[in-house]
Amino acid sequence: KDARALAQALVNLGKKMNKKVVALITDMNQPLGQNVGNSLEMIECFDVLKGKVVNDLSYLSCELAAHMLLLGKVASTIQEARAKVANAIVSGDAINKMKEMIEAQGGDPSVVDDYTKLPQAKHTKIFVAKQKGIIQNINAEEVGLAAMSLGAGRERVDSKIDHAVGFVLLKKVGDKVNKGDPLLVIHYNDGERIKEVLESVQFRLDRAFKIDKKPVKPPKLIKEIIR
Repeated sequence: KDARALAQALVNLGKKMNKKVVALITDMNQPLGQNVGNSLEMIECFDVLKGKVVNDLSYLSCELAAHMLLLGKVASTIQEARAKVANAIVSGDAINKMKEMIEAQGGDPSVVDDYTKLPQAKHTKIFVAKQKGIIQNINAEEVGLAAMSLGAGRERVDSKIDHAVGFVLLKKVGDKVNKGDPLLVIHYNDGERIKEVLESVQFRLDRAFKIDKKPVKPPKLIKEIIR
């Protein structure tokens, strides 16, 4: 209800400014992509632009891009817009444009093809399921707070960000798991109080993953489109 009201308000504001606006209300009850953390998320974004990843992140990214093409009158139908987006990925235009953007901002575009040039964590640790069942929910806020505890985000204004740390999720809502199955991979570095930090991360991840025996349908990603 709140999301719909906010979306409608933004669309109405755009119309008052003589702008074409469309709002997509999407599910945020689990992390959108597979990777969480600065470098890890960049790798997943690059893979989406290369067409190597097909998941919720790639689907929503392509849908948003298609709607932008419609708004910009580059396509006359959503089907045509989707085809143009798909062609940009297959042809390599999408990832090449990313390289151009990185270079234009003074960065090294070769990172797109060599992920070892991005910050990498020294250690990994597997987080496993505590019971058998079906994943009912993955609380995105708890996952985000757990990543922040590792150093992927700032707890305070003066906190230092570790661009290498984060998570790689291996399961989504609706997936069946057995006790001991890997749910995600924790990427972390050494540091002060690392044992305490990992315990905090474990605690938040335990709260994030809800597993039960009852069947559950994967949530619909795009719930509503407001024009």
